[in-house]
Amino acid sequence: MLESEFLLYLADLQPKPAYVKLFRAVVMDRWRENGENADREMKRTSTRIEELEVKRGRYVEMLAEGRISQEAYDGAVSQVEDNLQIARVARRELQVDQIEVEAILDFAERLLSNLASVWTAATFEQKLRIQRAILPSGLPYTRDGFGNSETIGIFKYLREIEQAPVGLASPTGFEPVLAP
Repeated sequence: MLESEFLLYLADLQPKPAYVKLFRAVVMDRWRENGENADREMKRTSTRIEELEVKRGRYVEMLAEGRISQEAYDGAVSQVEDNLQIARVARRELQVDQIEVEAILDFAERLLSNLASVWTAATFEQKLRIQRAILPSGLPYTRDGFGNSETIGIFKYLREIEQAPVGLASPTGFEPVLAP
């Protein structure tokens, strides 16, 4: 009985499909804006890697020509290698970020669109994680049923959008503009 009531609660919490699609579109638009910054950062990082590789090559040449000692070479190349490693890690993180957003949105869309069925199919441990993720402060239950509980931001945001009054404004130029 308790679980069936909880499934009804989840069904009520679940946003309408149109709002889930709107959520995805808004996140993707925002991601594309941030993606432009990420692309610039990726180019800067790739350029930095190329510069460091050239610098490392110059040290090899300097050592081969006898212009620097082995000790100076070892210290300089060690520093260049450290910087190269940092730059390569930064580039990999940027690449992973770009790939993961689609997968995360796919998962979020499935979860938001099918809360009750995801809950039903989940293992006990998964149910605990879902419950903590959706209802971070828990969900009170009395004889009268489930009480009010704070949900995570996305559910609040989508609920506010669903409940917002819809009004239409007159298009500009429909009526003549009068001087004040």
